[in-house]
Amino acid sequence: MLKPTCWVVPPDVFNVTGLERIDYSYGYFTVLPQITESFTCPNGSQAQLSQTIADFLGENKSEYQYFARRLESPENSSIANRSCSLGLRDPDVIPASTRFQTYALGKYSQEQEEFLHFSITRCQYSWVELPTEVNFTFRHGEFVLNPGDPPRPDEFHAQPWSIPFNIPDIDNQFKASLVTQINDAVPQVVVSDSSAGFFDSWFRTLSSPFGRFSLDAFGDPNFEEEILKDIHHLYGFLAAQIVNFENRLDITQNSKDGPPPTPFNLTANIINLSRHRLVQDPIVTYVIVGILTLTALLSLLMLISDSLGTASSKSQLFSMRIEGLAPEGYNSIAAMTALLKDSNAMDHLPEGAEHMSKKELHEKLSGLRFRMGWFWRESTQTRHYTIGVLDDENFEFLGNKDEIAREDALLRHPPE
Repeated sequence: MLKPTCWVVPPDVFNVTGLERIDYSYGYFTVLPQITESFTCPNGSQAQLSQTIADFLGENKSEYQYFARRLESPENSSIANRSCSLGLRDPDVIPASTRFQTYALGKYSQEQEEFLHFSITRCQYSWVELPTEVNFTFRHGEFVLNPGDPPRPDEFHAQPWSIPFNIPDIDNQFKASLVTQINDAVPQVVVSDSSAGFFDSWFRTLSSPFGRFSLDAFGDPNFEEEILKDIHHLYGFLAAQIVNFENRLDITQNSKDGPPPTPFNLTANIINLSRHRLVQDPIVTYVIVGILTLTALLSLLMLISDSLGTASSKSQLFSMRIEGLAPEGYNSIAAMTALLKDSNAMDHLPEGAEHMSKKELHEKLSGLRFRMGWFWRESTQTRHYTIGVLDDENFEFLGNKDEIAREDALLRHPPE
């Protein structure tokens, strides 16, 4: 990443002249403001850098003229070489691992013939290593960037690049020559508004309708930070593309600037969102199959036993015949009252049972055994179908409903 470190150039180091306008008879005027900056050369001598801020050509009816452009920076070795007469050759001054860019923005009043707003910001650019969280998705057999979750850089942990390398001289890199006809790295667009005094190609791409800023934003100090943020992005993008192209090495190619980087480990979390088939442990599978098999066998035995019991009228092992063990509507209050009417259970209730809690009553009755069926009451010499307490001499259990029914049938129809 190309990281900028910016500051505002103080007004006491430069002087602005040429703010008077020149009017023409055809309804236009021109202004050629100049800026002269004093600076200290690398050899300690003093020098001045003079350059034209803008070349305004505006209509007389336009009250204001807005401008935005890049200026030369005396900190760059190529500019210092020319201004300070250092005598260096171009190949010695163009390569640089650190570069400076100067940006001038302002608003000119033709009526007052002065800048209502004028600021110069200078930025030092250098390469930094930027940790970035990247999310991939699996498409057509390979990993690609996830468009729904773009890379997230961690600028807080950015650090200088361990092996310095040059920042491209973008302006000179794209100068037209006999070999190439390329003039600029950014699109050549035209701002047709009459209030657009002068915008170089970088800032024209930021102004509406091409960018997100209106013309008056370039004369408003409240928008400078956002404008420069877009300029940093544009410059960093261009420089990174060129560096990526010019510094890419083949597998067998050695670097010109230093040894190959040491291997390092990448921290990554792989999340597979595809659908998978559940694979079960064999032991668990055998246990489940055994339980299901046993359940199926028991169910089959119950069906066979029930069929044999129906045919022979005898109770069989695993018989599931439970019909008739309780009367119809047994869960109604009337049925329960009729079923318990002749029971001996009331004879075995402890005294004061109605005042006991459920837990206390259960403890008192814990030694009793109950059974539903036919009972013989000795005192009245009568038979009753109820739920009774066993082991009662006066209330003897005779058998369940089916057993007594078979005995009664035999008495009525004895075998011959």
